[in-house]
Amino acid sequence: MAKPKRSKKQPPSKNAEAPAPKNDAASMSSDEDDWEEVEEKKLDLSISKKDVEIKFDLPNVVQKQRKKKTSQDWILAFVKRCMNKNIKDRQIAIHKVHLLCLLHVGFQLNKVGSSEELQALVLSLLTFKYIKQSTLTTVDRITSLVNWINSKFTSGNNRVTLKNNGMKDIPDKESHLQQCIENEKVEQKLDLVLLHLTMFRALGLQVRFVFSIQPLSFKPPKYPEVER
Repeated sequence: MAKPKRSKKQPPSKNAEAPAPKNDAASMSSDEDDWEEVEEKKLDLSISKKDVEIKFDLPNVVQKQRKKKTSQDWILAFVKRCMNKNIKDRQIAIHKVHLLCLLHVGFQLNKVGSSEELQALVLSLLTFKYIKQSTLTTVDRITSLVNWINSKFTSGNNRVTLKNNGMKDIPDKESHLQQCIENEKVEQKLDLVLLHLTMFRALGLQVRFVFSIQPLSFKPPKYPEVER
């Protein structure tokens, strides 16, 4: 019978890890002994039913307390809005009508200055040096003519003291100016302006009638508030 072969024992390799020392188990047990068991406190996570009031100051801020509006306040506010809208619409309508009336007055006055009858009456009062158009090419000559008209029709009456109620009787303004030319006297500022306009147009000068219209404002007037 063949004898079994015996394997040779190989020497331990240098890279093999050494077994852990017994001191590690002792250190782990000592670390576990350092921890102390404590009872966990149960937290109350339920929502509190009581109201919580928090107060804090806001620097440089004025807090306005809002008052609860009653049904009477709502009715008064609604009536006030309706009244303000009615007043505003009425004031706008008045402004438009007044503006149209003043524009019509301006057109009528401009038409009076172009009347051929008035121009013929005015030319009958002028001297030859003013009738000749070539002499009215300088500012000095026109200024001389203006001063002559003022002195002739405002003799004994200063231009500053003339009345401002010349807007009355606009439809009869042409006949009224005829009387002023025949009497060589005016008492209203508007009549004096229309005489200048008629005189310059009669001499063939291109003159524009400028009429300052001042209609009523489209904004409603402010009334004093009445205390409730």
